[in-house]
Amino acid sequence: MIKAQPLQWTPEIVARFWDYMATREEIGSEYFTKQVGSGVVKFLSYVVPLKDKYVLDYGCGPGFLIPHLLKYGTIVSAVDYSEAFVRAVNHLFHEQPNWKGAKLAHGFELPWRSGTFDVICCVETIEHILPEHLDSVFHEIHRLLKPGAEVLFTTPNDEKLERSFIFCPNCGSEFHRWQHLRKWSEKTLRLKLEEHGYQVLFCCGLNFLNFQKDTSPSWRDMSLRDAQALLKQSGRRLLDCLNPKPFPFGRVFQQLVNTSYSPHLVAVAKKQSL
Repeated sequence: MIKAQPLQWTPEIVARFWDYMATREEIGSEYFTKQVGSGVVKFLSYVVPLKDKYVLDYGCGPGFLIPHLLKYGTIVSAVDYSEAFVRAVNHLFHEQPNWKGAKLAHGFELPWRSGTFDVICCVETIEHILPEHLDSVFHEIHRLLKPGAEVLFTTPNDEKLERSFIFCPNCGSEFHRWQHLRKWSEKTLRLKLEEHGYQVLFCCGLNFLNFQKDTSPSWRDMSLRDAQALLKQSGRRLLDCLNPKPFPFGRVFQQLVNTSYSPHLVAVAKKQSL
C-alpha cells in the first residue's frame, strides 16, 4: 500500500509552483476570476461606488480580475508573489490609462505607503498562504487601506480539501492541485478579521454566478415564471433607487445573495476610521 506524505510547502516551492502555472495557458479557463470575475466586481459595486477609486488586486495571478475593475473606472495596481505573473500582467495592461502597474512581493511589507488604497481585493488568495505568514498578510492589507476603506476577501466556502488532492509518483508527496493549504468558514474568517482590527460588514457564503452579467432571454422567449421574476427584480431596482439602503441591506443585493447553493465565501471588512 502506498502511503503518501503531505508536501511541505515553502515560499520557494510556492513561487516555483505558480511560476510553472503561469506557463500553462491552456488552463486559464479554470481560474476563479476567469469564470466569475465580472460577478466579483459587480458584487463589489454594491459595496462601494467604484469610479475613480484606487484599487489593489492583492494576489492578482494572471490578471483576470483587472479588466473588470478597469471597466468600472477604477485606478488599479496589483501585486503577486510570482514573478512570471507580474511580468505577464504588466505586459497585458501597460497601455491602459488607469493601470498603475503590478509589483512583485518580496516578503510581506509591500512597496506602498500606509493608507494608500480605497479598496483592496484579495480574491481566492487566503487559502494559499503559509501558516507562518497568515497574520502578516492580514496585517499588511490593513496597513495599506485608507481609514474607512473596504477590503473584499473571497475563498472557497468550507472546502473539502481532500477532494482535490493529487499524488506525485516521483517523490511520493500529495498536495492540493491548486495549492490550497486551509479551508475557511464564516466563523473562522470573521474571527480572523476581527482579530486584526477589521470591522466586518459582511461575511457569508454565496454564488457569484448570481452576480454575473444578466443573460435573461428576450420577452418573446420568456416563460410566465421568468417574466414574473424579472418584473420583481425591476421593482427591487426601482425601490433601491427611490429609497436606497446601506450595504448589505439593498433589496436587489439581498435577493442575489440569498441562495441555497453557496460555494463562495465572501467577506467585506472595513478599516476603522481614525
